[in-house]
Amino acid sequence: MNGRTASAQDNRLFLKGGDNPCQGYVQVYHEKKWGVVGSDGWRKENEDVVCRSIGCGSSLGSTNQLLDTEAMALVWLNDLHCSGSEEQLWECKTPGWGISIYTKDIVKKIKCSEEVKLHLDGYDCAGAVYYSVNNSTGYFCEDSKWSKPT
Repeated sequence: MNGRTASAQDNRLFLKGGDNPCQGYVQVYHEKKWGVVGSDGWRKENEDVVCRSIGCGSSLGSTNQLLDTEAMALVWLNDLHCSGSEEQLWECKTPGWGISIYTKDIVKKIKCSEEVKLHLDGYDCAGAVYYSVNNSTGYFCEDSKWSKPT
């Protein structure tokens, strides 16, 4: 399941590999390439910035997750030091984009305090998009025709 996305200019961040969009390991899109965030020097403040930046509340904690070699092909950020007040992860102190000698295949899997669920109400491949965020539920509605993104 893909997660909720935070973006600023050409950078994007989302959580991947979790049970809902507010849980998973951190993937970052930078310079038109997807990569991961390494776990060296990881701290709870980093998790809080991630959760808040994608509208998922605060961190409830993290665990180590083993990734395959292909998923670890590009480590965009590592050895992050967030104070906890940053709006986006790339505002935290770091050696820089793509500057890492990170050789482990372990990342942090974060669980945020908010829980978001999406599903189709109807058929497997078509229907109304139904959402549940904590104790609120509803449908996504659009007055005009929907179209494929370009």
